Amino acid sequence: MLIVPAEQKLDWSKPPIITLLLIIINCIIYWGYQGNDEHKIDQAVTYYINSGLYEKEKPLYYQYIDKEYKLYNEVYRLDKAGYSEYVATNILLSVGFDLFLKEKIKDNEDKDQWLKSRKIATDQRDDISYIRFGIIPAKPTAGGFFVSMFLHGSGDHLLGNMIFLFIFGFSLEIAIGRIIFTALYLVTGLAANALFFVLEPQSFQPGIGASGAIAGLMGMYLALYGLRKIKFFYWIGFYFNYFRAPAIAIFPIWLGKELYGAFFTFDNVNYWAHIGGLVSGFGLLYLSKNWLVKVDIDYIEKNDPNEPIVRAINQADNYISNFNLDAAQRVCQSVLNEYPENHQLLEKYYTITSHNPAHKNFHQAVLKIFQLAKNPQHIGFVHKIFKKYSQQKNISTLNSPKVLAFLTEHFSKHGYRADAEILLKRLLKLDGKNAELPNLLFIVAKACAKDKDQTGYQRYLNYLVHHYPDSQQAKLLKKN
Repeated sequence: MLIVPAEQKLDWSKPPIITLLLIIINCIIYWGYQGNDEHKIDQAVTYYINSGLYEKEKPLYYQYIDKEYKLYNEVYRLDKAGYSEYVATNILLSVGFDLFLKEKIKDNEDKDQWLKSRKIATDQRDDISYIRFGIIPAKPTAGGFFVSMFLHGSGDHLLGNMIFLFIFGFSLEIAIGRIIFTALYLVTGLAANALFFVLEPQSFQPGIGASGAIAGLMGMYLALYGLRKIKFFYWIGFYFNYFRAPAIAIFPIWLGKELYGAFFTFDNVNYWAHIGGLVSGFGLLYLSKNWLVKVDIDYIEKNDPNEPIVRAINQADNYISNFNLDAAQRVCQSVLNEYPENHQLLEKYYTITSHNPAHKNFHQAVLKIFQLAKNPQHIGFVHKIFKKYSQQKNISTLNSPKVLAFLTEHFSKHGYRADAEILLKRLLKLDGKNAELPNLLFIVAKACAKDKDQTGYQRYLNYLVHHYPDSQQAKLLKKN
């Protein structure tokens, strides 16, 4: 049975950077660091067999697993079938067998040499990633608690976890913010390992995988939406479909599934880690989302922040289709008061008012747009409208020395030098004594130098020194 949320669509305008980074880190660790594990295992097992340890320890291993009937029968069957390398691998990788063995051979006359050879084998074995950094409750390490959540046992294990990490991560990251998302992901991963450590204190089975932290994301997702009804996808056997339900109603289903696995199944899945992650993720976000964690309500409620703009533009288009340009202007003006820097809305307003270029509204629209040039984020849009406006017959706005100086400066600084030069020449012609001219000549000269136009660079500097010799810029150039 599979139940996963299908409430949110992926929006690449808000990329889930942390989620993608976590996926990349997990993949790099698996394909990079863990990729050498097979070689390490082969090397350790080869030494184990060739040193004679395998034949000496195999009878003791049968004693060790005497009450684990399924494992005992499997090892016995393979042993009789001649799969000695497989049996030797089982013995050597059994971390819990180490203590049993030491106890059994403590009175053996060959104990010292035996343990010396054994140490060489176990040192090689302990360099394997999931033994060195896995969470082993009976033999815990600080590194194991943290690093284990980035290790995986197989390519399939990694793939499955990364799919679920993306499904839950991309929307949670947007809803609660990247910093809180990262912190809670790591905290719930640690909580998952902590529960495994507490409830299985005698276990020597290494726990690895991101699933504990991902279970934390699952719990966070349900806590985020709480009683809100959201869309889920489910798959049972050969049947799959969608349903809507309060998010919190799925919590006992997911928890029950993990508890069933913990008590009634016998596999290598770390159900206690899943439970620890799920419960801690749900509890942490549920308790903190109203005071510590700022939730993007517009995102989870699917409120489009651009909806008023889209509605205004649609209304304006309807008025235009009915040749009611005055009403279209009023609609745009009313929304521009709230969204004065929205490019789409400003361009619509410009287009509407351009039908009557002699009217003051048209030139006011142009000024609204030109004023945005001081912000580099808007300079491309301003230049686009400037090019359109320049093709008009009546460009009285560009008769203002203040506007010319303003655009010259910002076009020069942000890669539109050619148009900055045109504006500068226009300003020189209109108001050759403008106080801004020395500085503008210097700025345009620097833009020429940046574009490797040495001729233009010298021309503007020479003009500056010759026509404005008393300016601060000219004096500075003379000193140099």
